[in-house]
Amino acid sequence: MYQTELIDTTKLKPFPIREIRPAIIERIKARIESTGYNPSRPLSVVKQNGSYIVADGNHRYEVIRRLQIESVPCVVYEEGHDPYSLAVNGNQDEDTYAPMDLFDWLDVIGRLQDEGLTQEKIGEVVGWSRDKIQKYIILRSQIVTEVLAFAKANQKGRVTINVTTGTKNELEVNTFDFTEGWFRSSGLYELNAENQMIFMTWFIEDQKCKVAPKKAQEVAAQLKEQQDQIRLVEDTLNNELDPTELIEAVKRGEYSTNRLMQVIGKLNDGAKSKAVYGVDSIQGVKSIPDASIDVVITDPPYGVDYVPSRKTDNPSFNDSDSVLGYIDALCGELKRVCKENAHLYFFSGCVNAFELKTILGKHFKVYDNWLTWVKNNHTPCDFSARYASKYEVIWFCKMPKGDERKLNSAVSPDVLEYAVERDKAHDCQKPIELLKYLVNNSSALGETVLDPFCGSGSTLLAAKSLKRNYIGFEIEKSYEPGFKKKAGEIDALGG
Repeated sequence: MYQTELIDTTKLKPFPIREIRPAIIERIKARIESTGYNPSRPLSVVKQNGSYIVADGNHRYEVIRRLQIESVPCVVYEEGHDPYSLAVNGNQDEDTYAPMDLFDWLDVIGRLQDEGLTQEKIGEVVGWSRDKIQKYIILRSQIVTEVLAFAKANQKGRVTINVTTGTKNELEVNTFDFTEGWFRSSGLYELNAENQMIFMTWFIEDQKCKVAPKKAQEVAAQLKEQQDQIRLVEDTLNNELDPTELIEAVKRGEYSTNRLMQVIGKLNDGAKSKAVYGVDSIQGVKSIPDASIDVVITDPPYGVDYVPSRKTDNPSFNDSDSVLGYIDALCGELKRVCKENAHLYFFSGCVNAFELKTILGKHFKVYDNWLTWVKNNHTPCDFSARYASKYEVIWFCKMPKGDERKLNSAVSPDVLEYAVERDKAHDCQKPIELLKYLVNNSSALGETVLDPFCGSGSTLLAAKSLKRNYIGFEIEKSYEPGFKKKAGEIDALGG
């Protein structure tokens, strides 16, 4: 039940169901100051412990308070009436000064949620279906607070009006009637906080809120694609690589998703491959994770005090007997980094071939029938005293489960005929075609080849051309520029 009474304004208490809008306050204040308070517009109040809660008419109450009006007519409801229901009903009247908009409804529903009401009960209070209440709750959970505040600042009906001049105080404000349905259909729900704000900045500031729904959805879809692409970069790019430049390129819209995946794959492959010059072989191998290498192919110093038969400008290297002890220590590290099924190939001269085999046998299974590389040239010697050597030895070794890795050739002969290359960057450089044969026979696409004495990088180039990953170490830095040039040439050819 209710009745109309003239109530002392000191007994009135506000019920802030929604924010007070300054523009409406100024409008009501100007009218009352001009024509006086209109008694046909009573406040709706609810009795509560000797006071009266203003359920409907809070904008008018605020003006009354500021103008120090002593008493006003009120429709008085007895205690027990729900002020929310009265407020909602009153604010939906056709002649209300400030009809409730999206943000008012979000505030009301949020307050009722905070009070512990279920969606069904909230619907009963405001006179909506549970489904409609749920849509507003979803909006509150999906759109970040900063975006809602930005939209509310540009909501139609909330722009401050200068009563004296009748002009907007904020001339640059672009207004729009944001609704629950607009947010739901815009595509914003699928965007993260950053992209939601990017979208709203574009919509409000760049487009002045004058955008067809289809266009808005297209822009949201583009941001969603970029968002997914950035997540793809973050989730799949090798963590040793800096993603900054790639993410910036994604934001500029430079990639389709398929092309981005290809780029990430190539970058990841590149991250798995490295040639490090100016580093000791053992120290380099120590940096490799356990059980990560599929094949080792290397040409260590032979321990025979090697001197080139022809004078060259290539760097010299330690080839004394002490190198055999160094290889022994290196093999301990190689055993750690090799997978259980890895294959290993060690080139050797004839003089210390069996000393090397003994060292290798301490760490790996070594096959007695070495591979014979026929060089199709001969080693200079005293031709009247001895036969000239036309071959070198390659010891074929396996890790404990190396038999599980099958050779890829149908038949793999132990005599390999490959001519020595001309214009060698390294005095002991091996033919790249021979190295490609070994790489191809003991590895698969995407596996990793290691050469701890990579020299001019022939083993690494062979691996790269066959789309294997590679790791190489070399103490002499002067070989690095030549390797990089040849590696770039392979890239240019799509290798």
